[in-house]
Amino acid sequence: MGYIAVATDQGKAMLGRRDIVVAWRGTLQPYEWANDFDFPLEPAISVFPVTDPKDNPRIGSGWLDIYTASDSRSPYDTTSAQEQVQGELKRLLELYKDEEISITFTGHSLGAVMSVLSAADLVYGKKNNININLQKKQVPITVFAFGSPRIGDHNFKNVVDSLQPLNILRIVNVPDVAPHYPLLLYSEIGEVLEINTLNSTYLKRSLNFRNYHNLEIYLHGMAGMQDTDGVFKLEIGRDISLVNKGLDALKDEYLVPSTWRCLANKGMLQMDDGTWKLDVHRRDHDDDVDADDNDDSSTSNQLQELNTD
Repeated sequence: MGYIAVATDQGKAMLGRRDIVVAWRGTLQPYEWANDFDFPLEPAISVFPVTDPKDNPRIGSGWLDIYTASDSRSPYDTTSAQEQVQGELKRLLELYKDEEISITFTGHSLGAVMSVLSAADLVYGKKNNININLQKKQVPITVFAFGSPRIGDHNFKNVVDSLQPLNILRIVNVPDVAPHYPLLLYSEIGEVLEINTLNSTYLKRSLNFRNYHNLEIYLHGMAGMQDTDGVFKLEIGRDISLVNKGLDALKDEYLVPSTWRCLANKGMLQMDDGTWKLDVHRRDHDDDVDADDNDDSSTSNQLQELNTD
């Protein structure tokens, strides 16, 4: 579902603190797509217990299931995503408690939903507190949510908006419909940063939903700057070829093949005797990465990966 990473000493020096990043991937497995469209609201009392039932926050049933479900028969999720994230963060907060620390959650689409849920859960349960010389200190939490659908009802919004220190920034691409769904009974949370990739001079116009919701499209939009007149200009050196990694979205004049990222020789590996065999481990890994090209998240290269689960 993602990874947890910690800023290197060099990254800490640049940022001024030791940042811990929780990066959630986007929708990948078929059952996750089903959960994405499982819109009925369900009480989230297991995550956000409240004393008054009328204030009970409700969130999408599918998202709650992905975050809290476990399977004792599985080699991977005998504990829930919620338990795994909180367990590792508890360890890291203890490890770096004598330093200035912050925690950043990020994700795209489903990953954006998980970022908000896990961050709010951490602050609501005061699990971002550390004890230093018998004094409690709250670690600030920030969420960068790319293309996030709506997550819960008005009570959920009230709970999240009341949490401190928690800052949520939702990045929304204007032509992307996903951030506006589900339409009924759901409320928007956090602050919004709008981008509009329709203003990009590099992209084709399209009726394909993916051409506006894809993570590479979002990152392309973030790399450009739209002024009040809607003028798009790439302000950082993000390679435009990345847009076509899993899409056909760049204008033909840039001579970048569509969906160019693929597995060399379809995963076949030549042996020393000249015969060819399928490299199963590489194929499985690259298939996962290819799927993530359509719906995934990224973080700074100033981070070193610590744990993957």
